[in-house]
Amino acid sequence: MQTELERLNIPAHVLGGDDKATVSLWPHLVALTDGKLIFWQVPCPSARGTVLWTLARAPATAATRLMVHYLDLVKQPLPESLAELVRLTVAGEGEEHGGDGR
Repeated sequence: MQTELERLNIPAHVLGGDDKATVSLWPHLVALTDGKLIFWQVPCPSARGTVLWTLARAPATAATRLMVHYLDLVKQPLPESLAELVRLTVAGEGEEHGGDGR
């Protein structure tokens, strides 16, 4: 899964092993796998306004579908609390590397 996301140039953080893992792509976009299925909650509610879970069997299929959600989400502003967390994280990374962001 991570390889497929990297191939699509989508950043992801994987926790777990090959069979059971959590893949975090963006706030509110997290995929889970049990080694057989990859499933995630679609970021936008269904037409009825309910939560919609979807799944894929193949990592390439999941990565392609997750990419669509990711590209939609990154266009939207983060909630202020998350935006502040990102600013603090980026500022901290700059300090770790001599304050120049490298």
